[in-house]
Amino acid sequence: MKAGKVPPELLARLVYPHLGRRPDVLRRAGIGQDCAALDFGEWAAVVTCDPITT
Repeated sequence: MKAGKVPPELLARLVYPHLGRRPDVLRRAGIGQDCAALDFGEWAAVVTCDPITT
């Protein structure tokens, strides 16, 4: 594998099948989506991240 970001195809094949779903995650981050929305009951938070994909 080349140095740099993990290719989306590799993530889809090796990582994504092992992720679970959580009811408190309203909107998950993903390929091309660098933010998520989390439910904290009375409050919600929108968070951003530094993407690891191209």
